[in-house]
Amino acid sequence: MQVTKGPIGTKGPRVTTNLSFAGRYLVLMPFSDHSGISRKIESPKERERLRKILRELDIPEGVGVIIRTVGEGQRARYFVRDLRFLLDQWAKVEQAIRENPAPCRLFEEPDLVERTVRDFLTEEIDEVVCDDRESTDRMIDMVGQISAARAESTPFLRWRDADFRNLRRAKANRRRFSPASLVEVWRLHCDRRDRSAGSD
Repeated sequence: MQVTKGPIGTKGPRVTTNLSFAGRYLVLMPFSDHSGISRKIESPKERERLRKILRELDIPEGVGVIIRTVGEGQRARYFVRDLRFLLDQWAKVEQAIRENPAPCRLFEEPDLVERTVRDFLTEEIDEVVCDDRESTDRMIDMVGQISAARAESTPFLRWRDADFRNLRRAKANRRRFSPASLVEVWRLHCDRRDRSAGSD
């Protein structure tokens, strides 16, 4: 079973046997043969394009897939990558089911680092600056699972907090003297408290 909502006060957690795993563009449903597109995508032309992409995806029998709202306008190869990542994730859960006696935790929702990579590290991001070595290594590993080429081309750096002040000054200077050459910088600061909060 999957916990969809944690306990509040005297109320226990909300659980379901309809498992689902969210990726960046897709939601994988291992025990459903239904596939579809988010209702929030309203354009008939776009929905037809996404339906065509769905039909061409190599979805295993008995598995359902929903295209998330953020999938609107995205290229077909992004859905292929996302599906591969989610199927690998489900395969690990299946392996854990075989190897561990119940009750046991088989899967945990992504923490702050994983959610950030999944939802925000797009091709528009030129640089990732993180001041935690462990989090940086995890990001590189996650991006490598999605796209080996992307992991090699993304300049992951580890800087101390003080260096962010220099980074802001450098960015301000670039904006002042050369607006067209600005490099977008994404700052991810994760300390141990962040990771603990993200995994609850």
